[in-house]
Amino acid sequence: MITLLGFGLSTQGVAKFEIDHGRAFYWVTNVDERDQLLAAYPTALWREEIPKETTAVVISPGIPPHDARLRDCVAPIYTDVDWYFYQKKPDHVMTIGVTGTNGKSSFVAKLAHALSVAGMRAKAAGNIGVSPFEINDADILVFELSSFQLHYTSYAMFDIGVIGSIRPDHLSWHGDFESYKKAKERLSFFCRHLMRGDLNDQLVCQLTEAHFGVLADLSKYTPLPFRLQLSYQDADWLVINDSKATNIDACLYALSRYSHVKRLYLICGGILKESISDEWIMMLRQPHVYPVFQGQSSQVMYDAVKKGVIVKDYRQAILYCQHHGGGVILFSPAGSSFDQFKNYMHRGQVFEQEVMHGFASIA
Repeated sequence: MITLLGFGLSTQGVAKFEIDHGRAFYWVTNVDERDQLLAAYPTALWREEIPKETTAVVISPGIPPHDARLRDCVAPIYTDVDWYFYQKKPDHVMTIGVTGTNGKSSFVAKLAHALSVAGMRAKAAGNIGVSPFEINDADILVFELSSFQLHYTSYAMFDIGVIGSIRPDHLSWHGDFESYKKAKERLSFFCRHLMRGDLNDQLVCQLTEAHFGVLADLSKYTPLPFRLQLSYQDADWLVINDSKATNIDACLYALSRYSHVKRLYLICGGILKESISDEWIMMLRQPHVYPVFQGQSSQVMYDAVKKGVIVKDYRQAILYCQHHGGGVILFSPAGSSFDQFKNYMHRGQVFEQEVMHGFASIA
């Protein structure tokens, strides 16, 4: 009998598949997740530790290999992507795996969109937030693959693999940059054809033309939520929600987009995934930038920049900006969301709510 480890979107997708096929399974989570899990999946056999009779473990990729619950585990470990290839993937479904440090989600979404516009049944899956087990009407699946997933990958085999640029990220999970890079590069062993390059529109076009014989049409593509998304605008204010910026490089890109404004309030913080770069520090020290730090890394960020203010939540952050005059409010966290939120989407939604509350009060 298999064991699911961790209560995330990936293991929930596997759980639904196992239930649909009438198979029993163990589910190991933290004690504080037990009630929520059993309310949603009453047939699950909840445990605090992996049972000895486990034949396979399907793991939430965010759980690191040094997790205490894995210490005595001898069963093979799979991700939900592996389990999909092992248990469900129809022979006719073509698969594309995409990894890199920045731009994965947008690239995957654009590629799936371009193939759909060209008349193919293509869907995005994986780390973009959709379990492949939830998709039953696609002939092409485009997977976003994180370094966590690739670290554990052992069974999946993609028809096409795409590796974008790799820069330091998730160092606390992997231990160092070389281990992180090695995890990303593992995709080259799990694909039949490999492409490399910046994860941009040009590479989308190159891939669709080379492998499908079509020109990518992105004219009607709708950007993913919370990637430099406009939240509010009036005569005095422009508010941008960039919750998708989960690392320093993504935040730097967002800052570069607004380097011309007279007053820029940067709201950032979360769980840092790499060291703070000198470039980021210098950007925040520019006279027109007013940093506002919130979340687990707020004190570390403040100490590095030696400028700005620490606040307790987004409501207080918005009030601080409003008190100091009009300009651009850029919410670009530069860290992951898991100190306070389920994921970057949840974080972005909470920020949107606080923007609506804060600016409704001054309208």
